[in-house]
Amino acid sequence: MSQNDAPNPQGFGKAQTWVDRTGGPDLADLAPRRWHDRGACNGRSPSLWLDDYAQPAFSFAVAICRTCPVQRTCLAAALVFDDAYGIYGGTTTRQRATLARRLRKGDTLGQVLDDALRYNTSRMRVTKRKRRTSRTRGAA
Repeated sequence: MSQNDAPNPQGFGKAQTWVDRTGGPDLADLAPRRWHDRGACNGRSPSLWLDDYAQPAFSFAVAICRTCPVQRTCLAAALVFDDAYGIYGGTTTRQRATLARRLRKGDTLGQVLDDALRYNTSRMRVTKRKRRTSRTRGAA
């Protein structure tokens, strides 16, 4: 059994063999016991991280993820172990499906993570600017 096929010791499935993990965390580093306790989600209700776009908590959960110190590792774990449901690393199920397609086409995990996190960060900055602009206009 190769390292790519090794089951996750925490019982979260097998690493996807088609993921080129170059530039991403080592497989051992993706075990939740190595990073989950440092996550911004630790101690919060798991129901916040469901992909229910109609719930107000959905955007709250994504915002929490975007400030998390282990966001990159969390997203990497979801991609490598093909976690199909919930919010991971500030991404939705649909967003991760797009990222997984890139991995299947041969992009490395490091490239995909960098692009996804850069996109989320720039989007967050644009949103903050828009809010400031709206408040400024409303105050005038």
